[in-house]
Amino acid sequence: ARLDGSKKIGEWTVLDVANKKGYDDGPSAPETVYLLEPSSGASPSCVIFFLGGAVLGQFPHISYSAFLQRLAEKINAAVIAIPYEVGLDHFSIAQKAVNRMKNAVITCEDSRGYSSSLPKYAIGHSLGAKLHSIGIAATGIGEELSGAGFISYNNFGFAETIRMSRSFAKELNVGGFGSGSSMPFNALIDLAEMAVSAVGLEFTPSPNDMDRILTTKFDEETLKKTRMFVFDDDDLDSSKRFLQCFDDENVVEPSVSNLPGTHLTP
Repeated sequence: ARLDGSKKIGEWTVLDVANKKGYDDGPSAPETVYLLEPSSGASPSCVIFFLGGAVLGQFPHISYSAFLQRLAEKINAAVIAIPYEVGLDHFSIAQKAVNRMKNAVITCEDSRGYSSSLPKYAIGHSLGAKLHSIGIAATGIGEELSGAGFISYNNFGFAETIRMSRSFAKELNVGGFGSGSSMPFNALIDLAEMAVSAVGLEFTPSPNDMDRILTTKFDEETLKKTRMFVFDDDDLDSSKRFLQCFDDENVVEPSVSNLPGTHLTP
């Protein structure tokens, strides 16, 4: 335990940022974020808000620890990783994430001496990139950010996501892929896809609604501060669709970095 009541998980510090100075993320139950600070003990050069992908994003300090530690070390950054539970209402998840980001900044400034002038960046992987883009579009937090990095941006529909989970499971070696036991898993995916299509379940915002949000809410200044990171062998990436929202020759497009790897490389 530390003097401020926080705990350590390896090099990660667990912070409860519930209800700080008017930012209410619901009842006063613990609201956790994970903080990774420069190992040198020096003041950080910037603050990075990180949101991971679906499921894995619930445990960002574990699933993305190696990636985020390398990032923090390379640029002497403080990383605030925000966990979230998977759900269909991406508006609500994004709003809660933004509230935790704001509360975490207040906590770090009040109890850890962070300067309010530190540059702040948003980095998201897969669904985390979509959630960050919703937060930027819906809350105006983009004005406070020096930049945004969207890694393997994902904006597929619910039924499509279930269908493509085969690729995700194959990378994780789930369901016996590569062996004779893969058929039950495939059959389960087919059944789930049919069920979802039959009842019409969909994310909020839907893929088409998300495109409209980007087109109307991402202005030139926001696009100048945005960079897409696209892996060469990634079937779950919607970055091309994101860029098509800004196809007009008079509109500034985000920068794009093409990298070797797959959807799970981060």
